[in-house]
Amino acid sequence: MADGQWIQHLCGRLDRGEIDSPRFLEAFTQQMATHIGCSRAGVWVFTEVPEGRALRCLAMYDGVHDRMVRATDMISAEVGPYFDALLRDGCVVAPDARSHPATVGFLDEYLLPLDVHSVLDVCFSVNGRLFGTFSCEQVGAPVAW
Repeated sequence: MADGQWIQHLCGRLDRGEIDSPRFLEAFTQQMATHIGCSRAGVWVFTEVPEGRALRCLAMYDGVHDRMVRATDMISAEVGPYFDALLRDGCVVAPDARSHPATVGFLDEYLLPLDVHSVLDVCFSVNGRLFGTFSCEQVGAPVAW
């Protein structure tokens, strides 16, 4: 499908009840990874936890293993610079996520164990309110977004 048509088609299927929300998120993350050309793609939402604000993963597709995977919450107390950059700039573009000031806090718990080298996270809003992020990750080697 031409650029943008895949998301319109997918949203139409959800709207008509042909697929449910979990299937929508699975298909969306798979298509996003394919369309952008990244190893992993996810959808995260902002939430509050006892430790402060957090991002909770709704869906994460791993193209290397061709399957949906789980991801742990990202909590502001642990990765404040990441949250600050997201809220200030609306995105985090980290071709070298292992040394980028906003993502280096994920090094030991997330980046190294999963072999993630590059991160591209973009905020999205619902009804004018900041709601979450679309996330792209590159494993194995860095990529310039």
